Amino acid sequence: MAASCLVLAAMVTGSACSGGAHKTGGRHKLDLKIGDLVPISGVEQPFGATGEKATNLAVQEIRKAIKQVKTDHTISIDHQNTRSDPQIATELAGKLQRAGTSCLVGPWDTQGVIAVASNVAIRKKVVEITPGATSDALGVLEKGGYLNRTIPPSRVQGAALATLISSELKRAKNKKVSVGAIDNIYGRGLLKSFTSAWRKLGGKITAQVVYAQNLPDYKKQANELVAKNPDAFVFFDFQDSYTRIATELLKTHKWRADKTFSTDALAVGTLGQSGGATAAGLRGVAPSWPRVGPLAQDFQRLWNAGPPPKYRQPYDTQAFDAVVVCYLSAVAAGSTSGSDMRTWVRRVSSPPGTKYTWRQLPQAIQALEAGKDIDYEGASGPIDMEPLDPTQPAEPTAGFYDAYRFQDARLALYASVSVPPIGKGVDRIPLEFVTPRVPGVGPQPTVGASGASGASGASGATGARRRAAKQQAAKRQAARRKARQKKKG
Repeated sequence: MAASCLVLAAMVTGSACSGGAHKTGGRHKLDLKIGDLVPISGVEQPFGATGEKATNLAVQEIRKAIKQVKTDHTISIDHQNTRSDPQIATELAGKLQRAGTSCLVGPWDTQGVIAVASNVAIRKKVVEITPGATSDALGVLEKGGYLNRTIPPSRVQGAALATLISSELKRAKNKKVSVGAIDNIYGRGLLKSFTSAWRKLGGKITAQVVYAQNLPDYKKQANELVAKNPDAFVFFDFQDSYTRIATELLKTHKWRADKTFSTDALAVGTLGQSGGATAAGLRGVAPSWPRVGPLAQDFQRLWNAGPPPKYRQPYDTQAFDAVVVCYLSAVAAGSTSGSDMRTWVRRVSSPPGTKYTWRQLPQAIQALEAGKDIDYEGASGPIDMEPLDPTQPAEPTAGFYDAYRFQDARLALYASVSVPPIGKGVDRIPLEFVTPRVPGVGPQPTVGASGASGASGASGATGARRRAAKQQAAKRQAARRKARQKKKG
């Protein structure tokens, strides 16, 4: 792994020396072809449909802006199903590049991004913007400006989760957490960033259990996680392997899903529908956007007016922004050549230029054609890639995250988490279900409050405690009747 990184570093450094920045300005004829590497099937399938819709909405808004400005630009997008497989993603990226694509959106997973960036984007000089890969390990590939992302890196998501858990447990100081992580780049990267953030808040890590995806069973790992009776559990994993280890944890009788937290990979509706007791009450964070304000409301209206699916999933705004940034970098460069566009991706989405939102695309186009610097603020919020120097790795420096939980077999949002923290870093919002109601799964007799005491779920702790209390009351009443009868006798 280290040797391959050195090779990649040498390759990226060499590419950074070619080409060069030039001043924007002027009206140019552009025919931009974008390739969308989207996971319509495979382990990341839950994000595929919403991701494809988001990119289509972005193209729709760009075409409206082009028509309004009356500039000689065309834009097209070609969706390709990566099946959540890095090798397939690489093959599809090569096919798109040979067909004239100069900007790729995706893949959504870290391993797929590494494969596509190292084998296609950098070698063939194609801009690549991932809306979903958060690993800190991508930094070496970002040198040169061909690889970019609209989502903050893992270390920001790890800090967001630490902030949320601290809020839910009322404090982090001296609180014990056991952490389980899948043995891949995603799991290990988040494990590192979260443990660092949690310890900085004064919390303790009682166990760090890293496991392979396809073990015969997870009994050993489950016992290690519960051994020291932590205050909370954290998982950096995907649905299939998480469900297997959570099933073993249930057998220990020392674990509950409503004491468990995770990140974006488990923020999928299918986990709530099929997870049962392994999902009921599970909480976590997922990349999002500012939850209040006119821009958030405008994007929701845009989404509601579009085709199915009507529900939202993580990364949809980041996918939308990736397409817009692709287009704006081409306008700034006056070219659809990846070697020209790469020097503008960061500059059009960061200070110190004049800020333009996704609702102001016509004005942004006119500003770029007039030779002015812009700072695109996306549907996901400020992107603010730093540093601007394309010879250095750069990525978004801040972000907003949704706090989610599973309730009544559905995925629901209940708070917004900001990094760096704005105020306390966690703002409660009205409970919002983002996946459809599951037939046959009705509301619980009582619904816990948002936060650490809530989200009991279809078979959660609240219902069990109420049943136990009723049983105890019945026993006491029977004992009193028996005592009265004995006295009468």
